[in-house]
Amino acid sequence: LSDATEAASSTDAGTIVSGGLAVAKKINVGTDAAIGGTLDVTGATGVDGDFDVATNKFTVASTSGNTTVGGTLDVSGTTTLTGTLLANGGITCDTNKFVVADSTGNTTIAGTLDVAGKTGIDGDFDINTNKFTVTSESGITNIQISISQRIK
Repeated sequence: LSDATEAASSTDAGTIVSGGLAVAKKINVGTDAAIGGTLDVTGATGVDGDFDVATNKFTVASTSGNTTVGGTLDVSGTTTLTGTLLANGGITCDTNKFVVADSTGNTTIAGTLDVAGKTGIDGDFDINTNKFTVTSESGITNIQISISQRIK
């Protein structure tokens, strides 16, 4: 079976098979392959070049392994990241438990912050807005207490 005509579609080609086609051994396609329906693969699949879904919705670069996801990536299990996490757009954990604002880097922690090592604060410091404040430039410290409290 030989015909040099390029296939333009499933109905416009040098050889057309109108029914199903079963191949018992390997199949080799010399150039591009176009599949008009679902590709169902049983077994391992190797892709030796770049890989993409819908052009740019999910891509893997074959030389680096760099992967781009064009939509939301939902992960339900534990995730291990080795290397730097570049989160451009801010960080939010459990809605509001730990938030880093994208434009300022301001960080909000809804729970307790435990620090085991040294802590450096290079700006003004306050507790409960004005109950205890330290002005970073001058070192002036203000402590608000009510008259009803006794200092021992």
